[in-house]
Amino acid sequence: MKTAVIIEDEPNARALLHHYVVKYCELSIAGEAENVGNGVRLILEKKPDLVFLDISLPDHSGFELIKRLHPVGFEIIFVTAYDQYALQAIRMSAVDYLLKPVDISELRQAVQRAKERIEYKRYNENLKVLLENLKQSEIKRIAIPDGNSFQYEDTANIIRLQARGRYTEIFTSNNKKYTVTRNLGEFDKLLSQYKFLRVHHSHLINPVHILSFEKRDGGFLIMKDRSSVEVSRRNRETLMDFLRNIH
Repeated sequence: MKTAVIIEDEPNARALLHHYVVKYCELSIAGEAENVGNGVRLILEKKPDLVFLDISLPDHSGFELIKRLHPVGFEIIFVTAYDQYALQAIRMSAVDYLLKPVDISELRQAVQRAKERIEYKRYNENLKVLLENLKQSEIKRIAIPDGNSFQYEDTANIIRLQARGRYTEIFTSNNKKYTVTRNLGEFDKLLSQYKFLRVHHSHLINPVHILSFEKRDGGFLIMKDRSSVEVSRRNRETLMDFLRNIH
């Protein structure tokens, strides 16, 4: 059985998470800590497979624990109250998190993914990207699932994203194409703050890669990869406002 530790400063939240993990996730709890300092000592002593880590701790941020132990030999699932900046960094680094109060179904799914990552030994690169993202005033890299690993792309290199049913195709300026099992709406939420535009229910584009806007046939964009992207009537005015403001 794989082992876990819990680093959480709220006693009630810690006890509830302990109960859920043991009952629903087939994990053994090797210990608990209430702050970063004790958490570091606990991890070095117990060498767990998985750490449940609160982001907001009394002595330091939970991210400080990663910095002290990086590169780590364990998986991490962040447990946090809502924090837009921290969650954005986590999401774009493909690292798991749980929002308080913890939902049992989401907990079980996160633990299952962590167990799979233990087998593939691919997590240190994800955490490296997370720490890089946290250092920057603007997150510039995104983790893209690619088989049993992740590929990391600068958001500036992404030309466009296209919905294909349950999948999303991602096209980059270095002639790469990724097909991932995440819907376009998820990427829209992640990338909208970096000026990506939803110009159609099936298309999300990076405006810096627009070559021209053609008004005929209802309107479409020519992108730098020479692709033609349809602009819906609903989104056309938003696009035109954006283009007017940058000229």
